[in-house]
Amino acid sequence: MLAKIYYSLIALIIFFILTILKFFRKKEVFLTKILNTRIGHFLIESELHLLEKKFIFKKKKIHYFYLTPFYNSCNLFLESVVKRNFKIVPPLLGHYLNRINNFFFLKTKVEIIKNYKFYTNDKFLLLNKYNTQLTFTNEEIIYGEKMLDKMGLKNKRFVCLMNRDEEYLKTNFSKDYSHHSYRNSNIKNYLEAANFLADQNIFVLRMGKSTDQKIEKKCDYIFDYANSSLRSDFLDLYLPYKCFFWLSGDVGLQLTSKVYRKPIVSVNRAPFFQNNWSGISKKKNITIFKKYYDKNDNKYLSISEIKKKNVGYFQNTLDYEKSNIYLEENSPDEIFLATKQMYEILNNKFEKKEQYKIIEKQFWKLYGIDNFNEEIVSDICYEFFNKNGYLLN
Repeated sequence: MLAKIYYSLIALIIFFILTILKFFRKKEVFLTKILNTRIGHFLIESELHLLEKKFIFKKKKIHYFYLTPFYNSCNLFLESVVKRNFKIVPPLLGHYLNRINNFFFLKTKVEIIKNYKFYTNDKFLLLNKYNTQLTFTNEEIIYGEKMLDKMGLKNKRFVCLMNRDEEYLKTNFSKDYSHHSYRNSNIKNYLEAANFLADQNIFVLRMGKSTDQKIEKKCDYIFDYANSSLRSDFLDLYLPYKCFFWLSGDVGLQLTSKVYRKPIVSVNRAPFFQNNWSGISKKKNITIFKKYYDKNDNKYLSISEIKKKNVGYFQNTLDYEKSNIYLEENSPDEIFLATKQMYEILNNKFEKKEQYKIIEKQFWKLYGIDNFNEEIVSDICYEFFNKNGYLLN
């Protein structure tokens, strides 16, 4: 309570000073809240802002940031990285400054502080052009390499694997996030792909912080890092920084693949139509989709039918239920096929058959891009569409 009173008074004083200075200075003051409670937003929004600041909006401006008040960061190591790249004010100070500024604008229509908001889309296509901005220090890299050595991963290839379930949100938040349950998938359906990678002498690390299922250890190459004593906020980022590629459903931590410019096999994608792809370039992203089963007509929907029924944009579980649409997650074989394609591409073993080129052309025309080009940020798994040919009808 005392902290709230203290920072609200400090915010009033600062706002009063800024109001007076507004008539004497030309530079505007910006204030932005960083959503540090959800790892996906925390990662990609911070990275994109640093890229834009450096390569797009090069003109210097007075810009301050504050972390979400009343909550802890989802990753304390990432918080430390962000703090050395952004001008951070105390969370409560930023919170009350923003509230006072909004109230003042509501009454006077005069904006003293510009409220700049983050976003997750790479609208300037910067991720594939420039290097990572949220970098590790030399000391952090030395420590990270020691940890890799301890895990038996030094100079070894490994893939980061992750599925989405309800456990993390149930454990860490009182808010009900079941409206996003349509994004969930079963870790058991990833194991065929994991075993394939293990057969290629590639280690597979199951990522995450809290999970509703553990992986039964049957192979030395597959490690349930998420449920191990080695899991840490630091390694949650350093392992993706060093991985061969990502294999995951729609989870926040997979955005390390964008931040660290890693290839990704993005499976169980839903909704079907969304512009925010998981990867950064066509060469480094393979996508397969959840299948839309219409319980009214007792059939799987093609891309054309998904579009016609206007069910391909839903981002709430209730919307699917109201429309009697069941989202069927990808089978073990489908996830394996997408993983195998990525493995072959990265090892220069993939042959793009003429049939694949036809599938690719059909898909992008149905999806809504007739003349696909290098700016498209995902490739598709061709054998997935061979197996589910009805999608292209």
